[in-house]
Amino acid sequence: MADEWSALKRGGCLYEALMQSQWLESMHDGTVTGFFTELRVLSQIYYSLSPMW
Repeated sequence: MADEWSALKRGGCLYEALMQSQWLESMHDGTVTGFFTELRVLSQIYYSLSPMW
């Protein structure tokens, strides 16, 4: 159980880091639409990997 939690926690940290970096890029470009598109893609990747943990 502890191993599963640490893996999930690592995945969450990675996901947050990806969101932050993408958010900064979007702010730099001045486009928020691109950010939400990427967020949707990252969400799909994240949830597709979840069963592996």
